[in-house]
Amino acid sequence: MLQYTPRPQEVLDRISVLVRSAVGFDAARGDVVEVVNLRFATAPETDFETAEQGMFDFTRDDIMRFAELGVLLLISLLLLLFVVRPLLKRIVTPEEKTAQELVIAPDGTLVAQSELPAGELEDEDDGIVIEWLEEAKREGALQASSVAKVGAMIEDYPTEAVTIVRGWLDEAA
Repeated sequence: MLQYTPRPQEVLDRISVLVRSAVGFDAARGDVVEVVNLRFATAPETDFETAEQGMFDFTRDDIMRFAELGVLLLISLLLLLFVVRPLLKRIVTPEEKTAQELVIAPDGTLVAQSELPAGELEDEDDGIVIEWLEEAKREGALQASSVAKVGAMIEDYPTEAVTIVRGWLDEAA
């Protein structure tokens, strides 16, 4: 360990002159520079061998902290095993989808074949099914012509169409 030795007065005087020239010392302003010889504080010395408490002597607070960390670890593991793992399995495993054939129901709606009662489709005549298809084609053509007419009107009167749509948006808001 190093021993403290105070600096001689001539070294303190040279430091004082250096500081005065560096800061722009002016005695007329009342500037004062004082260089003092002081010793720095020393760190306390601890000897681990003679200390009252050893390195592995845990206090009650230390043991409680370890218990808290253990419980937190246990909860985290259980959460991973019972919550996150099944969710990941469900996300990663692809769902099996079966192909379904679409048919026209007796009421004229389009439904999956599996949704109809077992004997309903087999008992019907093919002429009825074709009639439904023709009716559906006519309704589709009618809707297509309506959409075409609306499109033509929008092309002819674009500013009025924009005004109408803006009015609808304002009503919805």
